[in-house]
Amino acid sequence: MNNKMKTLKSIVAVAFVVLLSILSSCSNVDDTSTVKDFYFVGGEGNVPKYWKNGVATSLTDGKNYADAAAITVVGNDVYVAGYEYSSPSVAKYWKNGVATALTDRTKWAQTSAITVAGNDVYVAGYETNNTNIAVATYWKNGVATELTDGKHHANLAAITVVGNDVYVAGNDYSVAKYWKNGIATVLTDGTKDAYAYAMTVVGNDVYVAGDNGGYEIGVATYWKNGVATALTDGKHHAVARAITVVGNDVYVAGYEYNGSEISRLFYGSYITDGRSIAKFWKNGVATTLTNGQNNASACAITVVGNDVYVAGYDGNVAKCWKNGVANIVVPNASYSSWVTGMFITTN
Repeated sequence: MNNKMKTLKSIVAVAFVVLLSILSSCSNVDDTSTVKDFYFVGGEGNVPKYWKNGVATSLTDGKNYADAAAITVVGNDVYVAGYEYSSPSVAKYWKNGVATALTDRTKWAQTSAITVAGNDVYVAGYETNNTNIAVATYWKNGVATELTDGKHHANLAAITVVGNDVYVAGNDYSVAKYWKNGIATVLTDGTKDAYAYAMTVVGNDVYVAGDNGGYEIGVATYWKNGVATALTDGKHHAVARAITVVGNDVYVAGYEYNGSEISRLFYGSYITDGRSIAKFWKNGVATTLTNGQNNASACAITVVGNDVYVAGYDGNVAKCWKNGVANIVVPNASYSSWVTGMFITTN
């Protein structure tokens, strides 16, 4: 697995012996909680995996390219969303390592987010239509709901369920949006290329994280009820990949480049003379996690008590940072490793 390709994953594409969190819809943890178990999702070499307290579970046999993008845990059950490439790719989720295919391999499909509410499993991503356009789609217990009309590429990158309400976030023809029960809220005006990668709902407030800035330079941004807060100044390309809210504090994780962007490639990759630096922001104030020697990204964040946990990768090494101090997720990895999400259970 080439971790550099994971740095800027968009529509066709978009954990730790001592840590963990949620990729898209992070949970709020009371400050009296203590950590019980750490779960990470990502992969090693060509094999998508998840780890519970450092013990790996492989999700495929490695014969086909596959990706594990998100994780959630309910009781003793571990749910992972992703896909397996078998020409075309098949959208899947795994429960305790056992796969459920959401699509039939007649069209391209991928998933990027998962949540569980009661007995219902919700997975979000996209499936192409008969004209090979990606349609923003989520599945409830395997039944698909399409949210876009299939005229332009669209994708879902985050999902959460609150009561009877289903919230999803993503992009529709490079416009960042979120949907509540199928009704869209537009976050950007379409004059600049923009993506929504993560969301969380707290009471009546909907928080979405992503980037807003155009083909040349994206600005790491979060939106609260549709109102944007820029986290970077637009001098270098930056993306917000995860968000969580604790009390009055907003925590966002992602990355920012340290060089000049040259051009944008198809579906969101960049050629750059710099490196992506993993960061997180608390109420807009940045903490830098990596030194810029490798391409790096923070992909998940959560807070337990006074501790901030961030997971992602630094070059070819999956890492998790506790209060800015790095820990290697797979200390004895035989191949390159990466983390796309994490989940912490607490006492």
